[in-house]
Amino acid sequence: MDEIAAGLDDSLSFLTESAPGAPEHQRTLLAAMEWSFNLLAPASQDVLVCLSAFAGPFTVDIARQPCAPTLGSGADGFLDQLTTLVDASLVLVVRSGSDPTSYRLLQPVRDFGRRKLVQRVGRDPVPFPRLGCT
Repeated sequence: MDEIAAGLDDSLSFLTESAPGAPEHQRTLLAAMEWSFNLLAPASQDVLVCLSAFAGPFTVDIARQPCAPTLGSGADGFLDQLTTLVDASLVLVVRSGSDPTSYRLLQPVRDFGRRKLVQRVGRDPVPFPRLGCT
């Protein structure tokens, strides 16, 4: 049981056994994430990697500040890319009563994005705080 609990801390390396005869991108969770990521346009990849730095839920206004500058098209481009990521089920929409709509990443998606972020910047950046989102 301790091994399973320890494996859950790194969601991408936990499921590493492949099914015999399965296509390459279905053999491990990491392979599936890599395959999905490679299907995205570069701008969507950039936004997903940026969003992985958020430790919890975020609103459009909060995420736009650090992520839109990665796009040449600015704020409007950010909304387009966020919509693409929601449509691809890589970003989840969180609706809570009268609160503004917020978004979040499932832990395996966030872990994958952070790996990509570390590859790009050469170190593990400090995560953005929740910034008032619950």
